[in-house]
Amino acid sequence: MRAVRWGAGLLGAVLVVWGLRSLPGRPGRPGASGDVGVLRVYGQTEAGPVLLRPGERRILQLPQDLAFTFTAAGSGPRHLRIELDDGRRRWVMHEEAIELPRESWPLGYVMELDDTAAGDAAVIVTIESPHTVAVEAVLPIRLLPAKPG
Repeated sequence: MRAVRWGAGLLGAVLVVWGLRSLPGRPGRPGASGDVGVLRVYGQTEAGPVLLRPGERRILQLPQDLAFTFTAAGSGPRHLRIELDDGRRRWVMHEEAIELPRESWPLGYVMELDDTAAGDAAVIVTIESPHTVAVEAVLPIRLLPAKPG
C-alpha cells in the first residue's frame, strides 16, 4: 500500500510540473525540426568563386568580398553568426536570425576585406538551433596583398 501511495504521489508531482510548463505566457522552447543547416562561404578568384572548406587553407587575393549562402531542411528558427579571427583577436562581423525552410538562400551580407586584412586568418561560421547543439566551422584563409597596378 505504501508503494502505491508513493507511486501516486510521484505521478501527481510529474503531472503538476508538466501542467505548469504548459501554462500560457510561460516561456517555452521554440519548435524546430530538421538539420541545423549549412552556411557556405565563397571567396572570389580570377577564375570565379571558390568554396571555403574547413581545414583547407584557401589563398585569396585582396581586396576580397566573401559571400554566404545558407541551406537547411526542416522548420523553425536558426541563428547565424559570422566571425573573423586573425590569430590575435576574434570579431563578430555579422549575426542573423532566420526562419526555415531555406535552400541555397543568399545572405544579404558580404564580408568586404581590404589590404589591412593581409595575412593568415580564419572565417568562423556558427549555426544555432533550439532543438540541437550549435555547429561551428573554422575556414582558414591566407589573404595576399593586392597586386600592384
